[in-house]
Amino acid sequence: MCQTDLGDISASGPGLSSGNVNHQNQFKVVNATEIAVDITGPSRAEIFIDALPPSSDETGFHIEYKVTAAGEYLITINDKGKAIPGSPFKTIIQDGEGRKKAGDHTRVKVVGPGMVTGVVGKPARFYVDCQHAGGGGKLNMRLVGPAKAQLREVESGYGFEYIPAAPGKHLIYITFNDQPIPDSPFAVNIKEDPERQEPYGYPRKVVLDGDGLHGGAVGKPVWFNVLMAEAGAGELKVNVTGPDHGAIRDGVVGITNDPRSCSARVTFEPLRSGHYKVDVKFANENVPRSPFVVFVN
Repeated sequence: MCQTDLGDISASGPGLSSGNVNHQNQFKVVNATEIAVDITGPSRAEIFIDALPPSSDETGFHIEYKVTAAGEYLITINDKGKAIPGSPFKTIIQDGEGRKKAGDHTRVKVVGPGMVTGVVGKPARFYVDCQHAGGGGKLNMRLVGPAKAQLREVESGYGFEYIPAAPGKHLIYITFNDQPIPDSPFAVNIKEDPERQEPYGYPRKVVLDGDGLHGGAVGKPVWFNVLMAEAGAGELKVNVTGPDHGAIRDGVVGITNDPRSCSARVTFEPLRSGHYKVDVKFANENVPRSPFVVFVN
């Protein structure tokens, strides 16, 4: 039971603090004359407002509402356009048997320094608390940033960490039962390691172009360019796999570097028709479009 009194107006009733899905949850407002009620939360609320019966010793309104999803709701009550004392009220709606709804994404919480900031090359950890979300939920997360970084579980179902590979803004997307949890995606500012001596490489800023990306002919060199002007420092590695052993002349993939333009030309001569898989890595990571397949006829 939740009751608030200030001056002449008061609101009371069990529906102001808790309730159940698909039930008529109730409360009353006394000594008010022109009320408006708004309820926001995981589902739309059906709201019914009636004047208190003449047999009552009080004047005011009886309110019932029904929602279809469990979770946390806010009940805002205004009288003559102004919030009554205690408004908005926070209420927790449970399922029809009085249990929290299984997999309620609105009740998942995340804490830890790894959700705010981090340092390149050093583990950033955070914790996900699902204990109030009910059972049966599926947790998924994805990290997007200037360079690839792998999220991994370090404490079963609770602790997670990642090691950022580049400075800059990173976004962590977390869903529970395919629904984004509150505040997702989380923006994390990754800073450079002041003790690091080597420059950074940015594989995602490498660009590939050239005819060889689209196809080739048997016995003729296939070529494409690798543009690295904005990619920073890193070693370029290219591997081509043909349809069978000996499909590339001498088994050689040529790489000709041009330091002035920070680019390289890659060539190979196919000896068989078929599909050739091309892997291009910079600073030990695949660049955009890699791996790709070239058809030779």
